[in-house]
Amino acid sequence: MIKLNDNESLEDLQLKGLKIIQDKNNYRFTSDAVLLSSFANVKSGDVLCEFCSGSGVISILINAKCGGIKQIYLIEISPRLAEMSRKSIEYNNLSNIQVLNIPVQQAYKYINGIDVIVCNPPYNKTSQKMPDINSDIVAARWEVLINIKEIMQAVKSILRFKGRFYIVHQAARAAEIIYEMKNHGIEPKTLCAVQAKSDKEPHLVLIEGVRGGSVGLKICKPLIYNNKG
Repeated sequence: MIKLNDNESLEDLQLKGLKIIQDKNNYRFTSDAVLLSSFANVKSGDVLCEFCSGSGVISILINAKCGGIKQIYLIEISPRLAEMSRKSIEYNNLSNIQVLNIPVQQAYKYINGIDVIVCNPPYNKTSQKMPDINSDIVAARWEVLINIKEIMQAVKSILRFKGRFYIVHQAARAAEIIYEMKNHGIEPKTLCAVQAKSDKEPHLVLIEGVRGGSVGLKICKPLIYNNKG
């Protein structure tokens, strides 16, 4: 039996009976995580790694949708979020998922030869005004502990040749992301813009890259959904 802290709640993911533990007053996953879990192409037998994993929801959803994933590593620097994701994994009896409470920049010391990496990183540069709120929320939303360049360095260090990388980020930073991907040998292969409504400009991008992949970028039709929050 999993013991929840006073600030934690067990919430239904509405997929195969899975549930996830979230903090009632602190960091919570968003629809961006769900979008990335659907965008990523993960196959049976793959070894998957999630950077900046937070609650672990992306990997838990991918694991349920794909099936047959050999091993999943969650990389999360916050001890509190890492422990919360461990409890969700235990509750759902997911024996193929392991949490590593380490900085993404140190992932190469523990794992290598990864088939697929997914990442929902902090979106905002530290030059932007940061609110005086809980450090986990700040670290999840602002680049105080990791930035795009460091993410790509980490991807290059553990992703196997021809391995796949998937990221969700602000549309305004798409050029920066693509530049850093190419600069680290990760060729952008697919880009999908995300719009809240058909008459709105894209606010997010989903990007797939392949380490050592051939040149050629496919631009998908925009993904449009009604964002009420």
